[in-house]
Amino acid sequence: PCTPPSICIAGRCKERCEGVICGVGATCDPNTNQCICDPLFIGNPDLLCMPPSVMPECLPTCGINAHCEYGAINTCVCNPGTNGNPYNQCGPQEKKSCSNSMCGEQAICKET
Repeated sequence: PCTPPSICIAGRCKERCEGVICGVGATCDPNTNQCICDPLFIGNPDLLCMPPSVMPECLPTCGINAHCEYGAINTCVCNPGTNGNPYNQCGPQEKKSCSNSMCGEQAICKET
């Protein structure tokens, strides 16, 4: 078993985002181990993310730890690593804890 914050990938313990190369204006999200555009940036996170030519505006305005995401309809979204109501306040994501009922026989639950 891997010890936190390491994760098991293809049978090996690796640090989250180890070896993940993201494009310009993007970073690796340790929750998904995938590249995401930096807040307010748009594009392909594996190649290039850029700020939109006109900064998006959301109405109503976004809450704490949230940003306006450009799209057909601009929408407030929580910043990476947070969750909650993006129009009010986003907070740190809660870690999932194990309970005996979550895993089947011969299985081991690992907290993430």
